Amino acid sequence: MNINPFINLIGNIISLYTTAFVIWMILFWLIRFRIINEYQSFVSQIMQFLNRVFEPTLNQIRKFVPPIGGIDLSPLVLFVLLNFTKDFLYTYFYQF
Repeated sequence: MNINPFINLIGNIISLYTTAFVIWMILFWLIRFRIINEYQSFVSQIMQFLNRVFEPTLNQIRKFVPPIGGIDLSPLVLFVLLNFTKDFLYTYFYQF
């Protein structure tokens, strides 16, 4: 069994980024449906941090995937790309 620690590190970073992205999406919808208050300082700080992390990536995707019918598909594309990249790394580097 050939285990490459560099590939495991990249996979773990992608998993962490994906988890933070899911948290960002959940918080985004909770704020939009007014379930949580976006003006609360803790929520505001978390959303500002997560926006700074994800908006540059989403803006790059929005250049290639415009909104369809007023729906922004860039979060879905990012989620699929992250999962595809992780699966590709593990499949390509851990073939037996």
